[in-house]
Amino acid sequence: MRLDAFGELVRHWNRTHNLVSRRDADRLETRHIADSLTLVPWVEGARLADVGSGAGFPGIPLAIAGPHWWVALVERSERKARFLRQALIELDIENAEVVLEDARQFDPREPFDTVTVRAVAKPAEAWEIVRHLLRPRGCALLQSSASLTALPFPGGRVRCAGPAPADAGEPPRHITKVQRLDETCMS
Repeated sequence: MRLDAFGELVRHWNRTHNLVSRRDADRLETRHIADSLTLVPWVEGARLADVGSGAGFPGIPLAIAGPHWWVALVERSERKARFLRQALIELDIENAEVVLEDARQFDPREPFDTVTVRAVAKPAEAWEIVRHLLRPRGCALLQSSASLTALPFPGGRVRCAGPAPADAGEPPRHITKVQRLDETCMS
């Protein structure tokens, strides 16, 4: 129910704020909401950050699906952060907060167990942007169109990877879990 309301809220705001492409607005349920929910079994711990949250994907669907998680929606655009704040209010989501800051400069009081990053940068660069937000042995979840297992991730290692379920007509997606190494693991 709240996921449907979230989709409608995105469509409403998209008319004036261009949160997602016009083509994607017609397929929010499959392209964005369902894709966001494929991350649920990959999340570890109780503290989650969604970097480059934009229109709230995957952070808001994850906050709805996992009320036991604390979700930080990290967004550097004031316009998008305004939408995210309004979405949290209208959908009565109490386990999330909006952080208006560039992830590169964000210094959380407490590091995160899991960080999601989607459509922010190429995978290796995205890892560099979010690595400092993770606790030692915390994990970044990277979504991509191809497997990332062969890529190097300095200060981290690919812990697991696999295809994400996709609806018919949607391009194949992969999820890669990159674990931050602590000093004792980096010998």
